[in-house]
Parts: sequence; C-alpha cells; structure tokens
Amino acid sequence: MNLKYLQEQFVKALMIPNEISTFLKEIAPHPRLSATQRFNIYRNSILERLTKVLKHYYPVCLALMGDACFQGVCRAYALMFPNVPHDVNTYGEHLSLFLEKFEPLRDLVYLPDVAKLEWAIHKVLFGDKGESLDVVKLGLVLPEDQGALRFKLGPSTTLLSSGYPIYAIWQMHQPQYQSSEKISLDEGGCHIFIYRQGWQLRLADLTEEEFLFLSCFHAGLTFEEVCQKCDSIHPHFDIPTLFSKALIQGWLSDFY
Repeated sequence: MNLKYLQEQFVKALMIPNEISTFLKEIAPHPRLSATQRFNIYRNSILERLTKVLKHYYPVCLALMGDACFQGVCRAYALMFPNVPHDVNTYGEHLSLFLEKFEPLRDLVYLPDVAKLEWAIHKVLFGDKGESLDVVKLGLVLPEDQGALRFKLGPSTTLLSSGYPIYAIWQMHQPQYQSSEKISLDEGGCHIFIYRQGWQLRLADLTEEEFLFLSCFHAGLTFEEVCQKCDSIHPHFDIPTLFSKALIQGWLSDFY
C-alpha cells in the first residue's frame, strides 16, 4: 500500500469515527494490545492536545462549565469539526456555533455568546498590532472634505453585541476582579468593542449610541453618512463628543 495514502487514512481515522474500522485492518497484530487499543493511544493524545488548546482559548467557558464537562465538550466538538488545521491558532473558531446546538448545556443560554467573546479576544491578540489614528494628518483635511472621510477601526478589532451580560460575566472571571456582586441575566445585554492599543488588549463596554457609531464606520460609511444615520436613530446624538472619545480611546486607526 502507498505510504502517502496510508498516512492520509491514519490522519482521517484519528478524527472521524466512521473511518476507524477501515483503518484498523491496516494495523499489524500485537501480542498484548488490540488494534483499537493501539490506535487509541494516538487518538487520545490528539484529543488531549486539542482540549488543552481550547482550554487556553476559552478559560471563562471552562470556568463556567467545569473541567469534566468542558473536556467532554471538547471531544464532542473535535468529532463534529474533525478538520484540524496545521496552525492551532485557528482551531476552535466554531465553538460558539457548536454550543448553540449542544443540548446538554441548553440551559446556559449565555454560553455561546461568552464563547464568541473569548474567540474575538483570541483573534485580536493574535492579529496585527493596534495603531492609533494620526490626528495631525487628520487636522490637515480641509473642512469641506471632512464629510467624505471614511474611518477604519483597525484590522485587529471586533464589535460584538449580545442579549446577555457577557461582558460582566467575562470580567467576573478575570484575576483582578474583586466585586462580590452577583450577575443576573435580567441585567440585559451589552455591546463590546474588542481591540488593541499597541500590543495591549482592550475591551470597551459600549453604550447603544457608541456601538451604532462604530458599526457605521465598520460598514464603510462616510462621516457625513454616519452622522445622518446616527441622527435618524438617536436625534440627540452628540457626534462631536463621541468622535473625540473615539480618538482619545484609540478606537479609530486610520481614515481615507
């Protein structure tokens, strides 16, 4: 049998249960261990490694589920999404989608959104370094040209909205958290902007107006279009103050 083909079948059998029985026939007999036992040494090793990866990327989900439950989720996830990338930095992006359909944890209605937040944090941390907008360059733009400007939020940023207080849940599980207040789902949802200033991770708990403002920029609207849309939804929108805050906080990275 072709070695390359055999290697491909081995990799496929590691993650796809239906492929195991076919590959077991290719394993040479052993006096003490069955073919299944020998194969599972490799399979369990892979699953354990992937579980460690997901524990690293999803520490809050791990804390919310507990270690035993999380390990079971990781194994089930690996079987549903068997295509393991060569770069483990991209492994685990579908966990929130998986949790939405995972019946045993259906009562933890906020869990998929917590997973979305943690994956967004992971992407920002492994993305490009955050750059702040050049205010000197911005100041050179003529007043009559300012309305046509389009502002960028930066490549390593994520805007996330949830119907649950996932920002408070995430904060509660950070090492520096000290409050003894309990979190209630009745608090309602939240809007979060995940970004970097330089190499430093930042999470901004946005108001509804701030979220709309940044979402318009993310959609590629011109500054004039942003003002018109924001004013139509929130007539008392204070654009100058909010734009100044966006510059000071480093929410905007460039313009064109």
